[in-house]
Amino acid sequence: SMGREFTDLLREIIRKNRGQDSVIFTGGISEEKLLEFYRQAKIFILPSVVADGAFEGFGLVLIEAMSAGIPVIGTTPSGMDDIIIDGINGFLVTQNNAELLARAIEKVLSDEDLLKKMSGESVKRAREFSWEKTIQEYVKFYG
Repeated sequence: SMGREFTDLLREIIRKNRGQDSVIFTGGISEEKLLEFYRQAKIFILPSVVADGAFEGFGLVLIEAMSAGIPVIGTTPSGMDDIIIDGINGFLVTQNNAELLARAIEKVLSDEDLLKKMSGESVKRAREFSWEKTIQEYVKFYG
């Protein structure tokens, strides 16, 4: 789970930008609640960074989101390059580039047709990741 200092830092940034009404810190949630969030979501964003040369885990959450028909936006270089096909089921942006990330988010949310198309592609792409494939990826990262 996120460290207390990190959470406090995020809350401070959110407060300074008057985003309290737009951001929810859920803490641990049930599978049921997670599925409810996926149903309500328009896009899923995972702006991960490579720390000490390691990408933080395999993007299983990306596949979950894609299964729910949500376009995904992630960062490169990372393990996400194998999951997100840039411009098809979402976008890949350079790590630590807030402007590119914002532009990708805006692009998807401002174009209903693109959102629908990427949503369908996400579902298709998620199906390509069978359990067997997912396990192989896990073994690659954690084996």
